[in-house]
Amino acid sequence: MKYKYEILHITVHLGGGIGTVLLNWMKKGKNNHHVILCLNSTYYKDYYKDYDKTYNGNVIYENMRNKYTEINEWIKKADIVIVHFWNHPILFEFLVNTSFPPCRLCFWSHISGLNPPYIFFEKLVEFPDMFIFSSPISFEAKEIKELPPQLKEKLINIWTTGNLNEYFDITPIHHEGFNIGYLGTLDFTKLHPNFVDFCSKINIPDVRFIMIGVGRDSEKLKQQVKEKGLEDKFLFTGIIDDIKPYLSIIDVFGYPLNPKHFGTCEQVLGEAMAAGIIPIVMKNPAEEYILFQSLVKFVCSNENEYVHNIELLYRERSKKASIINLMQEHITQLYDSDKMVTSWENVFNNMITQEKIARVWKFENESIKKSGYKIFIESLGNYGKIFEDNNVDEIQKLYASNLQWHSLSKGSPKQYLESFPDDEVLKKWVELLN
Repeated sequence: MKYKYEILHITVHLGGGIGTVLLNWMKKGKNNHHVILCLNSTYYKDYYKDYDKTYNGNVIYENMRNKYTEINEWIKKADIVIVHFWNHPILFEFLVNTSFPPCRLCFWSHISGLNPPYIFFEKLVEFPDMFIFSSPISFEAKEIKELPPQLKEKLINIWTTGNLNEYFDITPIHHEGFNIGYLGTLDFTKLHPNFVDFCSKINIPDVRFIMIGVGRDSEKLKQQVKEKGLEDKFLFTGIIDDIKPYLSIIDVFGYPLNPKHFGTCEQVLGEAMAAGIIPIVMKNPAEEYILFQSLVKFVCSNENEYVHNIELLYRERSKKASIINLMQEHITQLYDSDKMVTSWENVFNNMITQEKIARVWKFENESIKKSGYKIFIESLGNYGKIFEDNNVDEIQKLYASNLQWHSLSKGSPKQYLESFPDDEVLKKWVELLN
């Protein structure tokens, strides 16, 4: 088969939502040949076992960290290179240490960019030929609004989605009690820190909370549940191969997230709504945009509203059918994978006319280019100066502003130290977290 374009994807891994989106794109976008280079492992290998390394004629390679010569050979062959962007030490290590051979390059951001350490900055947007958001909420980021006009011309939005078709066929199964479901990462950088308090105040007979997923705060959540005396009301499933049986018995999707989480398209929200489950969310930019598009009104400004809306849906559960039908109709338009593929085809058709250019990350001091702490500073844009100046008071203010700084991932100092374990400067910045 003769392909239209050779597309090279460079990503840290294929975990979670990004794996779902890319593998679905391979299935849909048959005009092009895709190669995916994972700088780390693919992750979730059992989940991807049916896809193999030559899925649909496409190729996936993993553990490519520091294999710059090999990566550059792939870059030379590609018509277009897509870097899947979020703040990850291995990705930034690659960006700042690679001399890109001539190529047509775009970044696809999988973060909102609204809160550090997951942010955008001028040098980052300037680097590729195009910078593509996964959600329009990223246009509201302070750093994006302040970009010079010529850089704003690089910006467009392409909504990320997998294939929701399989979720529309889920039939609700009669069950005892009232099930409130959560699907996603059990980590307070994502989940609202007061989640268990929210649950403890819901006054519904025979209520049950079904928690699908794992995360770094799984044990902490279970401990909080125990301290509240709610153990008999919670089911923690861990990772499961097929969520559909659970979606068939969930009455409401309780999805209160951390106000400063980094997400954009929230694939699990789309899946739940496609399955006919009404979500209750907090008034955060990502969730508010999604529910606005789906015409669902259950966006809560505070804990009391969250509890009230869940109890309301319990009392009025016999009237949910009209809401569900409207919700499913509109969510199909937002999570439309055919539209996503077509949007990318338009990008490819425009970019292919451009000349390939070489590029290198501009570093003020090349002699310390490869040091972990310097790469960490580079990942933070203007916030990096606070660390460069070693301004302890300002560093600690940053740490207090967002739980992501304390995470073992999410672009935090701990994550960078894990990738650069001998870096003494990073060690000092991690010590300030305590």
